[in-house]
Amino acid sequence: MTNPRYRPAEFTTEPGSFGRARTVEWRTHSVDKGPLLEAAKIQHRFSVAIRNRALVQFGSLKSYARAADIDYPRLTQVLAGKQVMRLEDIATAQLVLGEIVPIAQTNSAVSIRLDQA
Repeated sequence: MTNPRYRPAEFTTEPGSFGRARTVEWRTHSVDKGPLLEAAKIQHRFSVAIRNRALVQFGSLKSYARAADIDYPRLTQVLAGKQVMRLEDIATAQLVLGEIVPIAQTNSAVSIRLDQA
């Protein structure tokens, strides 16, 4: 595995809560990292949603990983903010778990709205 540019969980004061707690406290010194801090916040929200939905629908992350054909160790690293989440991860969750967040919908109504923005 290559060394990532950043680890999203490192932007929180409690990295162990990344992707688990609904809200986390973000490190104030991270403000100068602008886009990476915002990306970490977005990944945290997706991670919480994916984790919660996977546990409800499949009973465990391991069962979700099997159903979604995802590498389980990578899934746990991504949801914990130790690796960067990819759009493919969000798309897989959307297909297997259903709507994760409204913006991830792929129907034409949403696409048209985004195109007009």
